[in-house]
Amino acid sequence: MNVTKKMRILCLLLSLLLLLAACGSDGGSSSSNSTADEGGDGGSADEVVDYVNPAGEFPIVNEEITLRFIVPQDTNIENYDTNYYTNWLEEKSGINLEFDVIPSADMAQKVQLQLASFTDLPDAIIGVGRVGSPIFNTTNIVKYGSEGQLIPLNDLIDTYGENTKALFAKYADDKLEQIMTSADGNIYYMPGYGPAIVNRSSAVYWINKGWLDNLGLEAPSTTEELYDVLNAFKTQDPNGNGKADEIPLVGTTENFNASYSGYDYLLGSFLVNNTQNHRLTYDENGQLQYAPISDEWREAMIYLNRLTTEGLFSPLTFTQDQTSLKQIVNDSNDICGGFVALGIGLVAQPNDQEILSRYVAVEPLEGPNGVQTSVLIIPTASANAVITSACEYPEAAFRLFDLMLGEEASTISRYGEKGVHWDDPDEGQLSRYDTPATMKILDSIWMTMQNTHWMNYCPFVNDIHNDGSAKVSDEDPETVNAVSSLKYMEYEPTNTVPVLIYQLDEVETISEITTNLTEYMYETIAKFAVGEMDPNDDATWERYLAEFEVIGLPTFMELSQAAFERME
Repeated sequence: MNVTKKMRILCLLLSLLLLLAACGSDGGSSSSNSTADEGGDGGSADEVVDYVNPAGEFPIVNEEITLRFIVPQDTNIENYDTNYYTNWLEEKSGINLEFDVIPSADMAQKVQLQLASFTDLPDAIIGVGRVGSPIFNTTNIVKYGSEGQLIPLNDLIDTYGENTKALFAKYADDKLEQIMTSADGNIYYMPGYGPAIVNRSSAVYWINKGWLDNLGLEAPSTTEELYDVLNAFKTQDPNGNGKADEIPLVGTTENFNASYSGYDYLLGSFLVNNTQNHRLTYDENGQLQYAPISDEWREAMIYLNRLTTEGLFSPLTFTQDQTSLKQIVNDSNDICGGFVALGIGLVAQPNDQEILSRYVAVEPLEGPNGVQTSVLIIPTASANAVITSACEYPEAAFRLFDLMLGEEASTISRYGEKGVHWDDPDEGQLSRYDTPATMKILDSIWMTMQNTHWMNYCPFVNDIHNDGSAKVSDEDPETVNAVSSLKYMEYEPTNTVPVLIYQLDEVETISEITTNLTEYMYETIAKFAVGEMDPNDDATWERYLAEFEVIGLPTFMELSQAAFERME
């Protein structure tokens, strides 16, 4: 503990002694009540903290302090230390920032090890929600709160959370505060919140339009038409180079949350595919259903097996990472027939118009039984910042994260520097959705190597400008994404279960079961696809179903049903 911190504590103790003396010996007490039993050690709303300025006043601190963060490594962020957003935050807050940068693929494992051992904990961990790890979801995060690695934020929100409380009020109908509250009644994280229209459909199919044109084909509208199109892509040399180098459809399973796999899109033609919450849906009687044990799931696996074993859906999907996928999609020899992603510029080079123009969005396909649904992502909050118990300055860390939820900070963390990368819109300018624009982009640097923003690996709200960005042109990738998202909204299912809050005594059980269910589900999807397991074989299918029982599916469904009924 540093000298300044010790002096603050001594001053606080002296103040308390003087206050007790003033109360006399007649049983009087301080009017300040501790709320530790309700909000933990996150700082009482009545506690006097002299090193940090009140909510709304800047800089945040009135003495020099340093905060150390664990952050994800991203190939599109040149250097956190010299980043424009870092410098902006330091100047605005008065806080020095230091970073431990961990590769995104290793972040979940390394963070879990540090938390488990309490070893070298930073002041805060940011960006975990953005790398797709579930370690800080509302089911799991309470474990680290109850064990003491993370502090609850309830009292800090009450005292300093101007932007946080405004966000809760704005999205009260979406139950945002309720969704962020863990089973013990505490909030342990600051959100990355993306209610923009374009984020609602995580699995959009981008097909090679040049190949369609070269072969005189129309974009498919059914699963059987897709089979025929992919077969033509494989056999009829659509890139015209005389080589059998075409890959009709390909993905990656590196980041399941981003639905780059391709098969999540296909599953939506057979059933409602709730990738957001363990494939849970509910029927007309309010009873939860688990898709992977349904007959429709089996039909989808049979279709996926057909595509994969015939070379129409690449088995590379199950082994390659996102970098390899991007290399295929952007190959100068035009070898890719299509891929699946939330936005075209997340995989295709966003600043290469020649490559972008290769691909167009295909709406959800109608399956053999008339099912035609998009992979809906209902806006919810990802855990983009947590404060550890090792933090000497939790008030300052929280105020910094609350600042990030404001309009100016959230815009910088996504778009870059005002006047350089974005600016106020021109008078009368319209957005990509033909509504009044709220900003215009001067230079799009999203998904490019840059040293200006953090790629939203921090608390943020993207409703501020995402829907209101001015239209640049019909070919602009963000406009292309906007148009496709409106089409996909027409196919959104209405019976998905976005999030469930379990009781405190259920969390450990649920966490273990869902981890095993998820691993088994993804493992068997790959095995069904490549033919290691035959979805057509009844005995194989029965063994597959039986394993879910062993893992604990009945318990998961029982506890989930109860949680679902509590949420209504």
